Amino acid sequence: MKDISKISQGSGSFKQRVEGVVQKFQAAINESIASQLQFFESTRVNMLFQLKNFVQKSFNSFTDLVDRSFKNSGVCTGRSKECWNKLQAGLPRFMEDMNQEIVTCDDIFNANMENPRGVSVRRATMQRISQEFGNIQSKCLSSAQSNAATFTCLMKSLPHYVPRSAAYFSSLQNVISQGTNLMSYITSMAQTCYQTAYNTRTEQFNNGMTKLNRCVQGENANNVELNKELDK
Repeated sequence: MKDISKISQGSGSFKQRVEGVVQKFQAAINESIASQLQFFESTRVNMLFQLKNFVQKSFNSFTDLVDRSFKNSGVCTGRSKECWNKLQAGLPRFMEDMNQEIVTCDDIFNANMENPRGVSVRRATMQRISQEFGNIQSKCLSSAQSNAATFTCLMKSLPHYVPRSAAYFSSLQNVISQGTNLMSYITSMAQTCYQTAYNTRTEQFNNGMTKLNRCVQGENANNVELNKELDK
């Protein structure tokens, strides 16, 4: 309002200069909005990479465990065909169940991360900000009225529309803050889900390897009772 008050109403370019002031303020708001949205998107991408790296690390750790365990057991050398057959029979089901648990974690993460309500609220808030500036334009700057009438209209309208624009912008900031907090929570929840799945399967795998090793040792020692451990 101070910048507009400095413009002479007798100037032939009064309306153009006023429009320039309004557009400059709107551009500053738009730049701030773009910055907020960029922050939101970069946070989302960082969360995705954080989760991807966590899952990849967990997967690598588990597959390394499987590889080492099989090699150390001796079952891969072909010395224990009966034990190897039992392993081949049980492992696909084990891995299928594990993959299903991982898919469940994926579904939980994706369903919550999309957050369609947050998207609609952000879109609606930005539309309201744009609408407030549109009201100034249509009410005071579109009609062929005198500079004095335009000035009077602006002095009445700006105290109403500008604070409303600022309020909507503040609302947008709050929505984005809530959205990033939600993403952080969902990412943490997803990590817990994946970690639980891998921990549970790691424990089950270790128990299975104990039985497999007993099977191998039992066969080497001709101990039939130990071979039956794998069937329990």
